[in-house]
Amino acid sequence: MSSSVLSRSLRSAWGLVLLGAGCGSVPQADQTVRPLPVAEGWVEYAAAKPVADSNWVDGFHNESLSNVVDKALAENRDLGRLTARIKSAEAEAVIAGAAGRPQVGATFDADRSQRNFIGFPGASAIGGATGQEDLVFSSLANTFNLNLNLRWELDLWGRVRAGHVATLEQLRASRSDYEAAKLSLAGQTAKAWFQMVAAQAHVDLAKEALEVFMETERAAESEFREGINRPGRDAGSELSLARVDVANARASLTAREQELPWLRRRIEVFMGLYPAGVLAGEGRLPEVPGTPPAGIPAELLERRPDLLAAEQRLAAADNRVLEAKRSLLPAISLTASYGTSAPELSQILEAQRIVWNLANNLTQPILDGKRLLQNVKAREADVEFALAEYEQAVLTAFQEVENALSLERFLREQERAVAESVRLAQDAMKRTRQAYADGVGDVLSMLNAQQRLINARSSLIDVKLRRLENRVDLHLALGGDFVGR
Repeated sequence: MSSSVLSRSLRSAWGLVLLGAGCGSVPQADQTVRPLPVAEGWVEYAAAKPVADSNWVDGFHNESLSNVVDKALAENRDLGRLTARIKSAEAEAVIAGAAGRPQVGATFDADRSQRNFIGFPGASAIGGATGQEDLVFSSLANTFNLNLNLRWELDLWGRVRAGHVATLEQLRASRSDYEAAKLSLAGQTAKAWFQMVAAQAHVDLAKEALEVFMETERAAESEFREGINRPGRDAGSELSLARVDVANARASLTAREQELPWLRRRIEVFMGLYPAGVLAGEGRLPEVPGTPPAGIPAELLERRPDLLAAEQRLAAADNRVLEAKRSLLPAISLTASYGTSAPELSQILEAQRIVWNLANNLTQPILDGKRLLQNVKAREADVEFALAEYEQAVLTAFQEVENALSLERFLREQERAVAESVRLAQDAMKRTRQAYADGVGDVLSMLNAQQRLINARSSLIDVKLRRLENRVDLHLALGGDFVGR
């Protein structure tokens, strides 16, 4: 199993966790990735590596299934909620990025004021005053100001940049969550579709079983009415047994028919449709695609969107630590203003009235109640949490793949055994029916043979369904399809 050094900080963690290359460190936060027990290859397979393929649904070669999944991915309402979350994350990333750029604002204000000067010679009287001391000199003044203000925090230590990178990683994680939801929705829809088809197959089988048992009942009833008594046989008892099996077949058919509308409504909701329970199904399950190729590489897990999301959240937490640490250092800002001031609006753009100001400042936190230091510790704890989640997600992914590969082999052998059981039950039923027709057999033997065949055929439907569901689980565990070279 090969390892690769990937550019971002968590790519390093991914390589070490996934490929078992020992201990590595997450940059900047100094968090060590603990070595995980990883095998050199999947326990179930070992050989040449296959090439990844993302169109795993089409691998079942069923147009109806592909159409249903495509409709679900296009119309499902839960995916719409995640789309809104991505838009929010995009806005947060833009906001964080703006903090590292110059902030420019414009202001315009107008002011009109009156000043009174009392006792000035020649001042005009106000309010009808007659005494010299009551004479007030009045002055009106207009002031118009237009200013362009600039503020820019010089990100010498990388604090703003670290915060921006953290929001970008969160954005990537939101997008990976969306892809993970799409993968999960496709898997749930495919499984529900297989279950609906299997339910339809069980309904068809139950109808066929009812017809077979009714035919046997008619034969037993005919002998009973004709008064045919054969040595060692009771026509009345045989008729009662045949009627019991007919009643059981009717009950089984009703139970099977009840499942179909529920499964149809579930798929319709996945597809964004009203759950009317009218979705058309098929009476036969598709064949399980070929055996997974030997040597499926563990590197395929790198495309799993849920693991990518965990990796990206770890990277975001790591950059939040860097941001918190840089907050302990001085903040250096540059401020400037450029504008004009005039008593008349028409003069506000005159060059001789231009004024400007340029300044810089340095802010260093001294006493803040240890708030900044505790913030660093909190962010470091977030990294430890994200790292543990990431490692657990990787181990769970390994478990899911190994389980699916192992179950694939057992289910394949089980299907072969059940198929052989169906073949033998069909032969037994033919023999007992022939013996009954020749007058040397009995209804009980024929009923038992018929029931054994129905049970075997029902088991075959179930094991095929389990194989298809397990194949979906394998695709989900690997994050897509696998195609041998």
